[in-house]
Amino acid sequence: MKNIFQTLLFLIITYEFLKYFKFHQLFKNFISEINSLVKMFKSNNVDDDFKQKEIIKFSKKIFALTLKTIIVLIILSLFLAVNYLINSSFLKFLVSFKGIFLSIIILFIYNYLKRKIYEKV
Repeated sequence: MKNIFQTLLFLIITYEFLKYFKFHQLFKNFISEINSLVKMFKSNNVDDDFKQKEIIKFSKKIFALTLKTIIVLIILSLFLAVNYLINSSFLKFLVSFKGIFLSIIILFIYNYLKRKIYEKV
C-alpha cells in the first residue's frame, strides 16, 4: 500500500513538474533546431560564411536546450533518488509490470480528472 501511495505522489509531482517546465515543448524545439541545422548543411544555395555564422547561432540554441533538458532530468533523478531513500522497494515496484500498469492508470485518471475540473471552472 505504501508503494501505491508513493507512486501516486511521485507520478503527480513528476507530471506537473514536466508540464510546468514545458518539457514536451523543449524537446520539440530541440528536434526543430537539429532539423533546421541539417537542412542548412544540405543546402547548396547558402554560402559558407553565412553557414558559419548560422552554425554558431544554432549551436548556442541547441546547447541551451540541451542544458535545460539535462537540468530537468537531473532534478527528476534526484526526486527519484529521494523516493528510493524513503522506501528502498519503491524503484523495484515502479519498474515492475504491476508498477508500470498502475502508473499508466494513475496518469490517465489524473489527466482525465484534471481536464474535467478545468472544464467546470
